[in-house]
Amino acid sequence: MEVYLHFITILSYQTYKLADEAIDASLPFTFSRAFLDGSDFPLHAHDYSELVVMTGGEGLHDADGYCRLVHAADVFVIHAGVTHGFRRCEALSMYNFGFDPAALSGTELVALPGFHALFVHEPRLRARKGYRSALRLGPAELQDLEAEAARLEEEARLRKPGFALVYRNLFVNLAVGLSRRYLAVPGAAARDLVALGAGVAYLESGLSEEVSLAEAARRAGLSVNQFIRRFKTAYGIPPYRYLIGLRLDRAARLLSNSVRSVTDIAGDCGFEDANYFSRAFSARFGLGPRAYRSSGG
Repeated sequence: MEVYLHFITILSYQTYKLADEAIDASLPFTFSRAFLDGSDFPLHAHDYSELVVMTGGEGLHDADGYCRLVHAADVFVIHAGVTHGFRRCEALSMYNFGFDPAALSGTELVALPGFHALFVHEPRLRARKGYRSALRLGPAELQDLEAEAARLEEEARLRKPGFALVYRNLFVNLAVGLSRRYLAVPGAAARDLVALGAGVAYLESGLSEEVSLAEAARRAGLSVNQFIRRFKTAYGIPPYRYLIGLRLDRAARLLSNSVRSVTDIAGDCGFEDANYFSRAFSARFGLGPRAYRSSGG
């Protein structure tokens, strides 16, 4: 069912924080099951992203002022800061996989167009327009996902040596499977998101080298102007500003987690001009690169 009800957002709601909800301090992920039958889950938000997989029943999902019916086998992602909740639930069961998007950086997920469509573009469009989620699993696919979820839950519960690494890898495998599945979603809207995802995946591959906007548009099957328009619709900013932000975020991680020189990090993140890098970094983080490193990031 398409968006059919607009509701008034309640201003006072709980925000769940990853620091409190994480499975372990060394693991920026959360895992939970929920079952709602004749009860509501009140409006709330997270400071992390959340992958939601419906496993049974149905109910109404309120998200940032829009409401729609959700069923078993629906799959969607909620970005950090989005106010949402569930009501009028009838035997509604679900898995909730919380994650810090930064924890997925450096994985090959960012090279998958389906990943961008499901985890990045669709949630942004849904928050702005009440965009309907496209991915629904078949019975066999849902059964396979439930088996994967059981393994994730077991790792989180038993916490054997190395469980953090195993959990992260299991989650990435699950995300890869869903990203691949998104490629087969019928309909023009899903195809458009996958096409845009192909262009964005190319941009994200160029965090340390020059990339071509024309090549990104070609991979998306669009003209340059079409690519820019659709990108701005999904992200709210032009492609190159987005790319600069990714490069600066990568530089911040390297400053925090390595002893390499600022000059080396700037070059490795695609900034040939050290002065420009310093100005752009200061504008994004409020501190220059050296001060940011000294502060502990």
